[in-house]
Amino acid sequence: GDDTPFTWSISAGSLPSGLDLTNGKIEGTPAAEGDHTFTVRVEDSNGDSDEQELNLHVGPPVVRYIDTFTPIHDAYLENTTPLNNTLLKIENGRRVSYLMFEVTGMTSSIQSAILSMKVSTDGGNGTIRIHEGSHSTWTETTITDATKPAAGTEVGSMQGAYAVGSTYTADVSSLLDGIGNG
Repeated sequence: GDDTPFTWSISAGSLPSGLDLTNGKIEGTPAAEGDHTFTVRVEDSNGDSDEQELNLHVGPPVVRYIDTFTPIHDAYLENTTPLNNTLLKIENGRRVSYLMFEVTGMTSSIQSAILSMKVSTDGGNGTIRIHEGSHSTWTETTITDATKPAAGTEVGSMQGAYAVGSTYTADVSSLLDGIGNG
């Protein structure tokens, strides 16, 4: 029948340890891998019922790692003057910052990449655009107006007000090549 409320139960077999049948939904986190066969019974308020045998395969857990990479080179140009100190500065038409990361030693594919930046001094507002550079032959000690990489494809952006002491992020996953390299 279809008269509510419904009462759900396991009439044969059992759910894997860590899972429960609640209001017709299987919920929880299984404690171990394996194959499980059980029968689910549903009964309506008139006593009409139905049963269905189910097979559930519990596979290995999905493991996600978060790695943090520090730039191997970072510098900025103020107009055409290269500056390499402890801060990077960005200002439309005047200051452009450059970051280079080396991503090696990964044993599985990278699913996403997030660039995180903290405002130390000189808060401001506007749009920060993040571009892939045209080459990686510069270093923080050799970058000049003549050797800087040209701005390639825009891979991320941030827009708004930037307060001193706050951290801002941009998704730059488009830099990934699909097999875990950037």
